[in-house]
Amino acid sequence: VGRRQARVREMMHTLPPAAQAAIRDDLEGTHKYATHSIPDDAATARHRTEDDAPTGRIPVTGER
Repeated sequence: VGRRQARVREMMHTLPPAAQAAIRDDLEGTHKYATHSIPDDAATARHRTEDDAPTGRIPVTGER
C-alpha cells in the first residue's frame, strides 16, 4: 500500500486541482464519508425517476 501511495503522490502534480484535493483527502483519511456507508433514500431520490421509457420485446428475425 505504501508504494502505491508514494506513486500516486509523485504524479499528483499532473492532475487537476480538484482531483489532487480529493486524492489527498482520501490518502490522509480526512474524507467525510465511510467507503462502506450506503446513502439513504433522500440522497438517491434524484437518480430515480418514474418517467423512464417503457421497455418492450425486441423482435428477432426468424423467431418462432
